[in-house]
Amino acid sequence: MPPPSTAARLYQLSDSPQLLTVVRRAQRSTNGHPSQRSAISPYQWSEKAPGDMDRTRWMLVVLVILVDVSQQTSVVDMYKGDSVLLPCEFPTFEMTNPTVVWSRSDLSPSIIHQRQQDGDELKDQNQLYRGRTLMLTEALESGDLSLNLTALTLSDRGTYTCSVTSARGKKKVKDVQLQVKETFPSWATILLLVLATVLLLSGGLFFHFRHYFQSVVHVQVEPEETSVLLPCKTLVRLPEEVKVKWKRNNNIVHQLQCDGLEEQYCLYSGRTNLNRNHPRDWSLTLKFPADEDSGTYICTAYIEESNILFKKQVELKVKVHQVEVEEGQKSVQLPFTTAITVDQESIYEVEWTRYEPETMKVHTTANQPEVQHEQFKNRTEMQKDALTTGNFSLTLNQPTVKDGGRYVCGVWKKKGQQRFLLRNKTVYLTVNPQKKSHDPSVNQVEEAGL
Repeated sequence: MPPPSTAARLYQLSDSPQLLTVVRRAQRSTNGHPSQRSAISPYQWSEKAPGDMDRTRWMLVVLVILVDVSQQTSVVDMYKGDSVLLPCEFPTFEMTNPTVVWSRSDLSPSIIHQRQQDGDELKDQNQLYRGRTLMLTEALESGDLSLNLTALTLSDRGTYTCSVTSARGKKKVKDVQLQVKETFPSWATILLLVLATVLLLSGGLFFHFRHYFQSVVHVQVEPEETSVLLPCKTLVRLPEEVKVKWKRNNNIVHQLQCDGLEEQYCLYSGRTNLNRNHPRDWSLTLKFPADEDSGTYICTAYIEESNILFKKQVELKVKVHQVEVEEGQKSVQLPFTTAITVDQESIYEVEWTRYEPETMKVHTTANQPEVQHEQFKNRTEMQKDALTTGNFSLTLNQPTVKDGGRYVCGVWKKKGQQRFLLRNKTVYLTVNPQKKSHDPSVNQVEEAGL
């Protein structure tokens, strides 16, 4: 048998004639509200209370009554389509032939569910609740009179009253106010999913075709990359006779179907290729990008110089090559690979110069050994067939801390009395001090130069 609830304890006290005075005081304190007075069992109160009743017991009983009164009405919030348990407890197990009725006073018929000692009695049940109500089989034996209501609808909103009837009369045990909220409409959920999908696809398409819409495109490339793509795409197909020019600082980088009045700038000779895989794609591939290639590139499409059909700006940033080595290493390589077109009529020279912290000639392929700084004599090497392989990397032997700085390699072309810079590359070299060994004997040998 479950322990009696607050209401059960109060019901057990209702046959005691000593509580009339306490009950009347409690009723007056609640201003005689009917729903609150109904919490007190109305059955056969005595008119007398003994003068020797313990005052502490009076206060305890009043507290029990007030707590029970506060629990007579509860509010339950649910959503449409859910199931809900409307709570109600009363000691029907101490009553003779009890009947519990759940009802709504605003409906006709008002009965939601009725249970007797021998089972459910639903012949007077409101048709709106047919097949949607359920109570425990042992409800009257346990005192748990809660009602399970399934498949909630908006019309189920209202106040549900749990009442108990027995040979001693009828008692309203509890009111439960049920709020049924509208669930988020399924069509709105589908619409949100469709919108989210459209936005996701739109974002992906915009990212994929961003080069068509951006007036300025920013491209960044690592120094180790062998090529970089400068994007230039149009939304419409241009005429077959269109002319295209790529320029940087008013120098021709690449041109298509243009008059031969302007020549390609020597720094880009043999390093550019115009993509023609698509009729609306005029992107330029620049081979062997170096930090000196960083800058603003303009792609212009036109029929005549005065009739420009399309123009796109690309900002290229090539990171400077960083090389780090520890002092004491056998050698370090300053990388520089590119491609040049060699003609037999010209003379080509390669110069490596350190400009920071002070300017020093590091290495030259020209037959001028006297120009090399003393700090680098007999310590530098380059491939002998560098012009053929395009590998102009410099090997610096026995690097020391004072070798650190900014190195620039220039590939020059001499034709007659003129000298042209064909390629340029910057490399920053950092030489860290050698870490000392924890073994003192090793450090002594190193300091002695042994």
